[in-house]
Amino acid sequence: MQRVNTIDISNVLQLEKTLSTLLNKMISSKLDLENWLKEQSKVIWDIEEQVRSHYIAFQCNTDDEEIKDTFEHDQQFVKPLLKRYQNLLDNKYLESPFRMELDSNVYGLLDTKIKNAQKLFCEENIELEIK
Repeated sequence: MQRVNTIDISNVLQLEKTLSTLLNKMISSKLDLENWLKEQSKVIWDIEEQVRSHYIAFQCNTDDEEIKDTFEHDQQFVKPLLKRYQNLLDNKYLESPFRMELDSNVYGLLDTKIKNAQKLFCEENIELEIK
């Protein structure tokens, strides 16, 4: 049974709108932050799952121009956009006053992962990865 993706990553404007909506969502409590993290996880997973499936399709069908175009679209537009928004989402999480209220036994590893990703992020690297 094939999974139905809820986000159309072929439409960059719609993809950016989805990510922007997530970024601009109001967080006014610990519960809001937990729900926002779950929603973020689902959105990012959906996008990355499609990118991975396009990569696999391209590796299996290197002569198919449509599959190649889809793969190249992901590399040139989707992945850079996702990386930029992932950094913005990480910053939103790190700046949340409710972050310290989260149970460290549940969210401790995620917190460390996000802090490390934020330290390593460099906007200039995104353009280098496209080339």
